[in-house]
Amino acid sequence: MRQWLRKILAPPVFEDDEEKTRIAKLLNIILIIVMVLVMLFSVPALLMTPEIGRVVIELGLAVLALFMLLLLRRGHVQMTGFLLSLILWVMITYGTFEAAGFRGSTMSSYFGIIVIAALLLGPKMGILFGLLSIVATFWMYYADQSGFLPVPPNYATQFTLWGEFAVTVLGVIWLLELIMTSLQRALNRARQNELALAEKVKEAQNLANQAIEANEFKTHLLSRVSHELRTPLSVMLGMTEMLTTGDMGALNDEQKRVLQRILVNSKYLESTFAEILDQTQIESGQLKLKSEIFTPRTVLERVYASYLALAEKKGLALRYEVAENMAATVCGDEHRIQQIISNLTSNAIKFTPKGMVRIRIYMPDDEHWTIRIDDSGAGISPEDLNLIFEPFRQVDETTSREYGGVGLGLTIVKQLVNLMQGKLEVESQLGLGSTFSVTLPLRAPETVPG
Repeated sequence: MRQWLRKILAPPVFEDDEEKTRIAKLLNIILIIVMVLVMLFSVPALLMTPEIGRVVIELGLAVLALFMLLLLRRGHVQMTGFLLSLILWVMITYGTFEAAGFRGSTMSSYFGIIVIAALLLGPKMGILFGLLSIVATFWMYYADQSGFLPVPPNYATQFTLWGEFAVTVLGVIWLLELIMTSLQRALNRARQNELALAEKVKEAQNLANQAIEANEFKTHLLSRVSHELRTPLSVMLGMTEMLTTGDMGALNDEQKRVLQRILVNSKYLESTFAEILDQTQIESGQLKLKSEIFTPRTVLERVYASYLALAEKKGLALRYEVAENMAATVCGDEHRIQQIISNLTSNAIKFTPKGMVRIRIYMPDDEHWTIRIDDSGAGISPEDLNLIFEPFRQVDETTSREYGGVGLGLTIVKQLVNLMQGKLEVESQLGLGSTFSVTLPLRAPETVPG
């Protein structure tokens, strides 16, 4: 029984809404006090007054208060506040009428109801109950003038009226004190939360500044290291090419094979350093795009010629197609657009074990042209589609990766397309291949971001 009473009388707590919890606690206190006062006054009223109706009304009010407590536990705070205000208003109006209108003392309780409605439900509800109170008292004034009011009860002496008035005023004062205390506590909690939030914001700003500094250091380090390594690597490439051409003497087959491997791996390293440099330039905002007129068919044919041998080595069919509606020339950065097509083509060949890779360019409308690369490769899962454009990330991140690369090709493609104010789209299904589409404006913007 005791646990049940605790569960009923304990104020509800709403974890996600502090203001709702505050109002609920306030309502909980008011309802409990209403129940206690009604129960305390109902028995003496039965002994002091011969009117059983008043006792029944007070007991009914206690039952309603218990019902509203249960309603409050279910989270209906606004509804409970409105019912409490409305029931109290009805009871005060009825009590004032029974006490012969203005000859009664309960009319001062209207102020308490208005305060409850305004602070629990908002100013508009306070105004509503205030207007209702004005209408009710005006009607009682009219009824008093017309002789409609009941005769004042015998027990309604001047002392009784004063006592009821004093209790009502003290109740209103207590209610105001209770509400102001609740508001002060809420204000103190808000100030504490504000200070805690300010500390969190300051801490987050410090972490963000540290992250920015770390990223700038990383970018600078990658750029510096890549630049320093490219210089000796270029020398090594030049000397290796001279050796393979026989400029420094004849070579046997084994020497040629070794030099060819050195040449291939050196070019791979050069390509890797170039990607890192491009990425660092894009991140630092130093990459500048050119605006020039060029022939997209020529760019497409160069890419096709560069990757045909690689595709044939894997047993893949490499095809390219220029649509009939494709414009003869477009405006943009020819070198970077060739880089986009090359990265996407290389990626398609890398992840396609058998079948074909097709490159197609066409115009979807009068103001744009599209580069579309289709492959019959392994495809990409929906989960991995969100990762493939992140720098230094690949679908296969295990130590025994089947495919090489540092994971910058698609990242650079996406960033270049964004700089060109274009759009990159991917369609892929596991086991059925992938399609990468890059749509660019026919004419480069006047101001090219860099």
